[in-house]
Amino acid sequence: EPFAVVLADDLIKGDTGAVQQLITASSNNEGPVIGLEAIEPHQSRAYGIVEIRERIGENVIASNMVEKPNPEDAPSNLGVVGRYLLPYEIFEVIENLPTGSGGEIQLTDALAVLARRDGVLGVSLQGQRFDCGSKLGYAKANIEYGLEHSEIGNNLRAYLAGLVG
Repeated sequence: EPFAVVLADDLIKGDTGAVQQLITASSNNEGPVIGLEAIEPHQSRAYGIVEIRERIGENVIASNMVEKPNPEDAPSNLGVVGRYLLPYEIFEVIENLPTGSGGEIQLTDALAVLARRDGVLGVSLQGQRFDCGSKLGYAKANIEYGLEHSEIGNNLRAYLAGLVG
């Protein structure tokens, strides 16, 4: 039975939830499905980057993944965002992995094994992504959601206007 993994440092605001986008895209796919975002070359050191085997509209089949490569070594400009739909088989792969980047076992390394073997479906996620792993990204997410909140939106807007006005 597939299961979702949602990393807390990525918040994706959109009409359709990121996990639902993965589920929808996986209707004809039994393997792993991962969320992707186009990134700038200098950002590659902060992402797992996919190597593209095939493009399917805005989505891709990844043939490999590299965790946090230098820009000159990045196989594409598509970074893995913290949303995954994974088969149970991933645990068997993880058990057989050596430690990777930073001396840790990396999910990207396990996905790379499956990508090289069968390919991994990468879905270009629709919506605004907030990097809540950074202080600024976390603040932006709170402000965006706060401004839309029915109870505090107007008061927050007035407060922010007073700060910058």
